[in-house]
Amino acid sequence: MRWINLGTQDEEVAFARRAADYFGKDPKCRTFTDGEIKPGCLFAVRWGGGDDCVAVFKLDEFHEPTCYENIIKSEAP
Repeated sequence: MRWINLGTQDEEVAFARRAADYFGKDPKCRTFTDGEIKPGCLFAVRWGGGDDCVAVFKLDEFHEPTCYENIIKSEAP
């Protein structure tokens, strides 16, 4: 069974949306983070065959990576 803390989950979803917005503005960008890479931080990688997914990772041994499908909306023509 997977246990979820809603506050932590909401924080991760908001982060995934920020990453998706960032990726949507520049199709060349492949990674995103809010700050320095350090223990406990979230970071995102553009993912998927259509480059429209965001995989979220956390530098934490207990975090389970999550892939948010079809979340990137491209602003490019």
